Amino acid sequence: MNRTIPARLRRASLVSLVAVAAIGSACTGGNLSTLPPAASGLGRNVRLAYRVHQPTPEGYLEQFDPERRAIEEAAGTQFLASEMVSPRIPATGHYLRIGDRMIQSGPDGVFQIPNDLSVPAKAPIFIQLSDTEPLAEVSIASALRPSTEPVATVDVRVDCQPFPDSDGMDFGTIGRSRAAKPKSCCARSGTRAALDCERKVYSAAELAQDDDTVSACDDFSDKVAGRVGAKVLCGIQRFVEFPGTPCYEWTFGANGKSAACIGERAIKDFGAGCFRMHKFRFCQNMSPTDFNAEALGSVRVGVSGSVKIKVHNKTPANETQVSLSNTAEGVLVGPVSQGEIKHYSDETKKHLNDVEIEWLAPSSLPDGVAEATETITFKANGITRQITIKVVQNCTDSRGRQVPCK
Repeated sequence: MNRTIPARLRRASLVSLVAVAAIGSACTGGNLSTLPPAASGLGRNVRLAYRVHQPTPEGYLEQFDPERRAIEEAAGTQFLASEMVSPRIPATGHYLRIGDRMIQSGPDGVFQIPNDLSVPAKAPIFIQLSDTEPLAEVSIASALRPSTEPVATVDVRVDCQPFPDSDGMDFGTIGRSRAAKPKSCCARSGTRAALDCERKVYSAAELAQDDDTVSACDDFSDKVAGRVGAKVLCGIQRFVEFPGTPCYEWTFGANGKSAACIGERAIKDFGAGCFRMHKFRFCQNMSPTDFNAEALGSVRVGVSGSVKIKVHNKTPANETQVSLSNTAEGVLVGPVSQGEIKHYSDETKKHLNDVEIEWLAPSSLPDGVAEATETITFKANGITRQITIKVVQNCTDSRGRQVPCK
């Protein structure tokens, strides 16, 4: 057995998030080098990125293979005397609350703050619009830069510590009953047993239950009860198996994913479990880019006409943010409220990838105006989609019918 445990494996055992932020002048590794000025000339920009701090016991780092350590350091991991520090993990598609506004970051963790918003000393950051508690509070005022200048990065510190044992990466206080542990996001396929550790793989039917006693992770337990060292070795096996799982990717932004799971019970000892965090689904069912808004018909309508729109959102964002240009003075109707579409039902505990809404054109245009356009903007997980609708005055056709003017 390979006794070395890669640096990223220890990052799985997060148990606490510390709301401490520090300005970083430049990135130390990974794909987060300082970006050029944002394309938009409006507002001020700042990037938020997480840094995971992992304490290490005496002699622990000596277990690392030199080649493995070089790979980690090239990726941006810092090896210090008593801890390891992860590369920066961008806060992709996360939300800052500024006053009564929820501002979503882009795919690179950059937030664009309008000039007319007063920035408080500390601003709460949320993973989901539906979150009731912020992941952290960060100081961004001194890091804000005009969009014409390079973006500064604010590091949000995340502290973690290793657990001597865990239940299939469902981290909970040692001695806590299994029934108290929530589902998490770490499931992977396969039935290979390692050492004398027996793997329990939960079925699709078990995972579909709203049951906190079911773990979405594979469990490893000692086949021979009481075997000397088995508890530790089987715990190590869980860490060895962790990279490549959905939980790992969705926590540390690996393989094109975002840090969508960094605030849940899969990696810390408080907060929501995966099933509830992602509103009645697991991260295995999420996609970082599967987001779209499409008109179900023509986007050219006459006054008093309407356009039905299907919003498809399979990203980690439980909600889609919607805004109107208000240039044609139409209104949105359907399951949309205060600029937000919820892709779930709390009543039925179902997740809804597809939601239909409708835009109603005004009953008339101002005198002398033959046509107007309305642009509807949809945002989720740092991705933006837009639909532009053209509204035209009605004309009378040869049969006396009111039709959009050509």
